Amino acid sequence: MTTDVLTRSATLAHPEGLSQLAHQLQDFLLSLPQGIPFQVQCVVRRGDLMVLSQHAPDEQPSEPALFAALEQAIQVFVAGSVETGVGSTPLSPSAQVKLYLRRLGQRQPYAFHKFNLATSDSSDTELADQAVRDSETPELPAGVSPDLDSSLDRQETEIDLDQLLVLDSESGLEARDIARETLESENPVPPVEGVEERGGRSQWILWGAAAVGVSLVSFIGGILMVSRPCFISSCEPFEVAEATSQDANRLLLAAASEQDLRQAKQQLNLASQRLTKIPLWSGQYGAAQAILRNDQTQMSQIDGVLSAESKADEAMHQGRSLPLSVTEWQRVQALWRSAIAQLEAIPPASPLYAFTQKRLPLYRENLLMVEQYLAAEQQAQKKLAAAKSTASIALTRQGIAQSIENWQQVQVTWQVAIDALKQIPNTTTSFSTAQELLADYGTKRAIAGDRVTREQRAQTAYQQAVNLGQKAERFQQQNQWTLAVTNWRSALNQIEQIAENTAFYDPAQKLVPTYRAALQQAEAQLRVVVSQQKLRDDLNRICAGSPRTCTYLVLHNVIRVQFTPAYENALKQAFSAGQSGNYGILGGAVNHVDTLQSALQTISNNAGMPIEVYNAGATDLVGSFNPIN
Repeated sequence: MTTDVLTRSATLAHPEGLSQLAHQLQDFLLSLPQGIPFQVQCVVRRGDLMVLSQHAPDEQPSEPALFAALEQAIQVFVAGSVETGVGSTPLSPSAQVKLYLRRLGQRQPYAFHKFNLATSDSSDTELADQAVRDSETPELPAGVSPDLDSSLDRQETEIDLDQLLVLDSESGLEARDIARETLESENPVPPVEGVEERGGRSQWILWGAAAVGVSLVSFIGGILMVSRPCFISSCEPFEVAEATSQDANRLLLAAASEQDLRQAKQQLNLASQRLTKIPLWSGQYGAAQAILRNDQTQMSQIDGVLSAESKADEAMHQGRSLPLSVTEWQRVQALWRSAIAQLEAIPPASPLYAFTQKRLPLYRENLLMVEQYLAAEQQAQKKLAAAKSTASIALTRQGIAQSIENWQQVQVTWQVAIDALKQIPNTTTSFSTAQELLADYGTKRAIAGDRVTREQRAQTAYQQAVNLGQKAERFQQQNQWTLAVTNWRSALNQIEQIAENTAFYDPAQKLVPTYRAALQQAEAQLRVVVSQQKLRDDLNRICAGSPRTCTYLVLHNVIRVQFTPAYENALKQAFSAGQSGNYGILGGAVNHVDTLQSALQTISNNAGMPIEVYNAGATDLVGSFNPIN
C-alpha cells in the first residue's frame, strides 16, 4: 500500500478501486487476532456498497467482532467519498454499506450487517484518528456489536447470488465484470447533457458534494500526513523494525549460547512492538505484518530452544546425583527427550537451525547415557528381585533336604543367588541392599557347603562299611577267619565315623548288630583255627625226630596219636638192651617216653580235647590223656 486515504477513496470510482478495496480488506482481516483467511469481493449497486466475505467451512469467526472491524476499516478506506462507484454508477451521499458473511460452498450468506457511511464534516477526521489509534493496538475495536436476531433481515440475506453480483471462485468471470454488466443493464445513468432540469440539478448537486468531500478529505489527509507516521510511503518505524529484525536474525545465525538467544529475542520483541504500530493504511502495512508474523514465529522458536536448554540443564543436574531410582531416571529421560523434540522441531530454514544442530548430538549422547543408566537400574532391580526369589527357594530346599543330592542343590541355589547379587553395579540403588544380602547369603551357602561335606563323608564311610562287610562274608566262606575278623572290625570302624544328622547315619546304625555278631563268630572261629594250628604245631614237634615218633589225626572230639613202626622197634630194642644190662640205652628210651607223655598231656590241656595213643598197628590203645582244667 503506497497511497493515502484520499487516493484510495478516489480509486473506488473505477473497478480497479473496488478490487483494491477488496484486497485491502482481505489483508486487514488476516491481520486480526483471529487470523482467519477471507476472500472479499466488493460491488456497488444502486449507490450502495455491497461487500461479501467468504471463509472456509470449518472456520468459526466471531460475527459481531468481525462486522465491527469491517465497518471501521471501510469507514477509513472510503471516508469522505461522495462519488464512488463502478463505471457511471456512483455511491450515494447517504450510501449504505451491506456486509455479507458466507461459508465457501454455500449459496446463501449466513450473516448480514449494514451501516451508513459517515459523511459529516467531523466524521472523516474522527474516523481517520480512530483508525490510527486502532492500528496502534492488535486488539479488535469495541465497535458495533449487532444483534443478528434484530439486524439480520431475511430478505437481505436470503437473496440469489446473481443479485449479490458475486460468483464463486471457480467462475471464469471476475466479480467486477459481472457487476459492471448488471449495473449498466439495471440502472443506466443518462449523460449529463440533455437531461431534465431537475435531474441535471441533482447531478450537479452530487458532483458539487463530491468536490466538497474531496477537498475535505484532502485537508484531513494533509493533517494526517503531518501528524501521523507512515501515512505516506516513507515509514521510519517500519525501517527501524525491519533493521532490528535483520540484526536479530544475524545474531541467531551465529548464536552460541543462551545469552545470544535471549538478546536476539529482545531485539525481535522490540521490532514486533514497532511493527504493531504500523497503521493499516500504511503502504508498509502488509510487509510489516509479514515481518511481524515471521518475528513472532522466531520468538516462539527461541522460546522452544530456551525451554530445551532449561530442560537439559535440569536433566544434567538431576543426573549427577547417583544413584537414582527408576522413576528418577525416567524423569531425566523424559527431560532429554522433550528437549531433543523441541530442538528437532526447528526447521532447516530457521536461523536457529545451526544452533540446534550443534546441541542435538550432545543431547542425544546424554539421552543414550541416561537410557543406559536407566537400563542398568532396571536390570539391577530385576537381579535383586531374582536373588531374593532364589534365596527363598534355597531356604525351602534346605528345610526338606535329606540326601546329599538335596544338600548339593541347596548349596548351588545359594550360589546362584550370590552370583546375581555380585552383578549389581555400585551405581544403582540396589547395590547397598545387595551388599547386605551377600554377607547373609554367603553364610548360608557355607552352612550348606559344610553339610554337603559331612554328607559326602558319611556316604563314603557307609559305602566302605558295606564293602568291608561283603568282603568279610566272602572270607568267612573261605574259612579265612583272620581276614574275616579284620574286615568286620574295619566295617564297624567306618560306621562309627558316620556323623549324626546325616542321611547315612540311620542306615549305618542298622548294620551294627549284624556286623558285630558276624565279628564275634569270626573271632570264635579264628580262635579255634588258631588253637588247632597250635595243636598241630605241638603234635608235629613231639612227633618229629629220627626215627619219627608218631603220626596224629585230629578228629571232632578226640586226638588220635599212633606210634610209627620205627619208633616202636626202637623202644623194643631199648628194652632188650636193658634186659642185657645196657641200662643207658634203656634209660634214654624211658626218658623219651616220659617226655612224650608230658607233652601229650599238655597238648590235651591246651586243645581241650582227649588224646588217645595207639601202637604202630593201631590195634592196641597204649595210653590216653584227658584235658585237665
